[in-house]
Amino acid sequence: MGVSDHRKKPTRAVVCLVTLAALLTACSSRYRLDLNMTIEEKSRKVKVEQTQYVMDADLGDPHADTRVRAGQGNVAVVTVGTRARRSERDRLNFLSFDEYLRCQIYMQLPPMPQPDTIQLPDNSFVYLLGRYDRPVGEKVFMPVSGFFVVDSASSGRFFISLDGEYHNSSGATLAFNGRMKIKVGD
Repeated sequence: MGVSDHRKKPTRAVVCLVTLAALLTACSSRYRLDLNMTIEEKSRKVKVEQTQYVMDADLGDPHADTRVRAGQGNVAVVTVGTRARRSERDRLNFLSFDEYLRCQIYMQLPPMPQPDTIQLPDNSFVYLLGRYDRPVGEKVFMPVSGFFVVDSASSGRFFISLDGEYHNSSGATLAFNGRMKIKVGD
């Protein structure tokens, strides 16, 4: 009787440790903030450089200098960047070799952000920063499919999951997939 009790205690401890590790992994992966951008069928992780939460605003004309205007909702603007290399078969001449690509993702939010799924068409666009040699039409990417999900909204921050594809006037494609955190206020 003493030997079997001794063997059960380590087994219970191992089961408890494995269960605890699984719970911690599940919680951390839910709030993992990896955001990926796909260019020319190559996916790469992007760095979220800055987030802005603009209150009492709506999306404006993506081709204008002022892309956010006063309005009834709120707008999230997320600036992301990544190192990119153009492939030899790049027929659109979208990227130059070994370039740091930066862009801003604009997303229209309701007046009171709460958990919700929002379709990208009419509620988002992407603006490519820099690239002064390109006309504005090639720097603006409009959504063709996808959605973003507002998740875990609180008074000071909320999380957004983004999954969608954007095209510019020349047919170049940018796609995003992942999560980001938006801070409300200063």
